[in-house]
Amino acid sequence: MEPWFFWGGYGLIGGSVPTGLADVVAIATGDYHTLALKRDGTVTVWGLSTAGQCEVPRGLPSVALISARGSHSMVLVDDHTLVPNTTICPLPPAPPRRSRSSP
Repeated sequence: MEPWFFWGGYGLIGGSVPTGLADVVAIATGDYHTLALKRDGTVTVWGLSTAGQCEVPRGLPSVALISARGSHSMVLVDDHTLVPNTTICPLPPAPPRRSRSSP
């Protein structure tokens, strides 16, 4: 038996836990999906992926933090870059820098 237990208004969050999932240091859950951050910095995601929330980007560098809410997933990689599930929530362009005028 796996050491994972989930409960909530809809029963299992994100469906069944993947077989063999181990060395997990953090869990994040959205409405119908779950992310697990493993000790080696990789992420395992499972559940309903109607908006791309379970699609781990190719070449994702080592992950430091994970987050999920609703149908969104986001990770912070070791170089402090945020990586959203860009299918539905791309990062907006950075606002222009305002220079301060001296009086």
